[in-house]
Order: sequence, then structure tokens, then C-alpha cells
Amino acid sequence: MKSGDIKRGVKRGVGMRKAGTAPDIGRVGRMYRPFKKESRRKGRNSSGDIRRDRRNQVRRWIVLGWSVGVGLAAAGVLLTAFFMWLKPMLNRERDTTERERQEAEARARKVSGHKAPGETQALEIVKHALAVKSPTEVEDWIRLGPATVAEVLEFMNEFRIREGKLVDQMWLGSIDKNGLDLEGVELVYGDGEFAKRRLAVLTPDKRGTWKMDFAAFARWVRPSWNVLTGEWDEESGDKPPAGEVRVYFARDKYYNGPFMDESQWVAYGMVSADIKEDLLIGYCGKGSAQHRAMESMLAGAPDGQILRATLLVRRAKGGERRQFEIQRVLAEDWVEGDQPFDER
Repeated sequence: MKSGDIKRGVKRGVGMRKAGTAPDIGRVGRMYRPFKKESRRKGRNSSGDIRRDRRNQVRRWIVLGWSVGVGLAAAGVLLTAFFMWLKPMLNRERDTTERERQEAEARARKVSGHKAPGETQALEIVKHALAVKSPTEVEDWIRLGPATVAEVLEFMNEFRIREGKLVDQMWLGSIDKNGLDLEGVELVYGDGEFAKRRLAVLTPDKRGTWKMDFAAFARWVRPSWNVLTGEWDEESGDKPPAGEVRVYFARDKYYNGPFMDESQWVAYGMVSADIKEDLLIGYCGKGSAQHRAMESMLAGAPDGQILRATLLVRRAKGGERRQFEIQRVLAEDWVEGDQPFDER
């Protein structure tokens, strides 16, 4: 290549440029800038991902809400169905229980049809009964039971002298037991630690006249406690002491002597305010009518509560003076009915 050619090429390029214009570098191809495109592409994809994530999250909450709603609705339907099934069962059980309770009360209580005395009338009856001094008054105000008129008068005369002045009296209301209509009045004699309490129980006779039951008031025992708990010569051939007693009782766990075998006997502690011994023990043959009768009385009472009962007891050969076999359960509480309680 000649130098002239070079000059001509340069001159031509310089000569074509006008003053004030930018130099012409000729045609230049567009530069590839992938970093800018990737940056723009990345921005577009990130925004789309966010929108897509939001849509997915909304869908998940919608699905979760529907799932919870459907679950609650299903649970509600099941609970409603269960309640509709259970309600008649509960009503039937309640009706059955109530019916059985009423039937039990009907069996345990003779409906006399006679109106029970209120507090004022009950206290008035007791007042007259405590003051009896003649056979006529005894017949008017006292239910004799196993006692005679003469025995009632003798006891009441001695009682007034022994106990002294009546300090207080409290009406207890209905205490129906042993299939009888009973009203109770508690009497208090003496003050403070020397106070003595006595239960007066009223019950109607066949004519519907309410009277005080003498046996319950006197805590009738025949023969006396001295005889029942006294010395007994087992070798003499005499019959063991036996008799009718009115006691408070509760379950006990004392097994000894002829009543040592707990698989055959059930023990009950017995107390009376008329004896010095702190505790007597009565035993029933396990599974006997007497055992069932004692347990039926305790069944409706709170644990540890002491109840009243009228029993026929007998000393046992080889036993302690305070150990007795319970031969009959004559009454629930201290007022005897027409039929022994263990036969009911």
C-alpha cells in the first residue's frame, strides 16, 4: 500500500467532518449486555414468585378454613345425633330411678292417709305424754307397744324424778322408718356437759290419732342390760342371755372368739346410753337376712353415720361379755311395726 493512499484515506475522513459535529466512527454493532437483561429478567421473575406465593397462601387459608368449617359442622352433626340418642336414654334412666325410688318408698312406708302433726301439735302431744299419771292418760297419749300400762306409769314416774326439768325441745319433723309414719322430737334435760338427750317419736294408731311411742322413748330393753351383759356360767347348761335391745349401730371390724372368721361373720359396733360399756359388738351371719337388713339401713346413710335399730340379740358361747349374735332385726329405728324388718 502506498503512502498516498493512506493520506487520501485520512484526508477524506477529516474532510468529510464538519465543524461542531461529533466524529463519525462508522457503523458499530450493538453490544451484548447480558447482565442488564438478566437483571431485568430476575426482577420480573421475583415479583411473579411473590404474587404466586401470595395466591398459594390465600388458597391454603381458604382450604384450611373450609376444612375447619366442615370438621366443625360434622362434629356438630355427630354431637347433635349423639345427644338425640342419649336424651331418651337419660330420661328413661331418670324415670326408672324415680319410679324405683317411689316404689321403694311405697314399700317402706304405709300411707296412713292421716295428716302429720305440725311442730306445735307435735310438741303438745309430747308434753301431755311426759305428764301422764293415770291409765286413761296413758291410753290417750302413749302408744304402748310391748309394754303394759303399769310399766309405762312406773317408768314415767321414775323418769321425771331421775331426769328433772326439761330444758329444751326441738321438733325434728318426719323420720319415717320401718314402713311407719313417724315424727321426731328431741328433748334435752340438764345443762352443759351434763345435758342428756332423749328421743320422743310420734306415730298414728289405727284410728289416725298421733301418740308418743313408749318403747322408743324408754329405749326399751328386755331383759335388762345388766342381765344381757352380766355373768353367765356357760357350763351350767343355762341358756345364753338373749333379749330385745334398742341401740345405735355402725360397721365395725372386731373379729374374735367364736366370731373370728371374717368369711362367715359381719361385725357391727353397738352403743346405748343406758349402759356403761363403751362399745358392744353384734355379729350377723354373712349373707343372712339379718345381714341384708343391717346393710339396707346403712346403704342410704353417709359413711360413718350412726343409725338406730331394734334388734334381738344373744350371747355366744366362748365369746366376750360384749359380743352378741344378732338373731333378728326387728325394726329400722326404735319403733316396731307389724312385721319384723328382716322379713321385709
